[in-house]
Amino acid sequence: MLQFVAGLITFTDDQRLAGDVTGNGTVSALDASFILQFQANLLGKCSITMMMMCSTNSDCPSGETCVEHFPVADKCGSDWVFVPDPTIVPNQTLVQPVTGGASCQQGAIVYDPASPPVEGQDFIGILFGDVTGNWTPPGP
Repeated sequence: MLQFVAGLITFTDDQRLAGDVTGNGTVSALDASFILQFQANLLGKCSITMMMMCSTNSDCPSGETCVEHFPVADKCGSDWVFVPDPTIVPNQTLVQPVTGGASCQQGAIVYDPASPPVEGQDFIGILFGDVTGNWTPPGP
């Protein structure tokens, strides 16, 4: 992230989308800072009040859990964003996800008019904060 911010490497559009964890439409040192906080379990908020910072469940009032999300995940309602990657067909419009601005726009595939069933309509899932694309789910 910091190499990108310093201009030493380039990111693809998908990497920029993953790296914009603040949800302001740009990738900056602040985004890198949030990712480091997330890795160190310092980005959590208590699940119900969402006002109280936490790093473990014991930091929260009884009945609440410590939940870690990037600001963009709160804005978009998900830790993931999906980029359309379909087979192109007539009357199809691709809506690219956008995180900058007041709200989050999710990716979509729109047909106007509606078409009969079409094969090969797919999305690429991008996990916010994972600019390398090497995320694996936690083990049992």
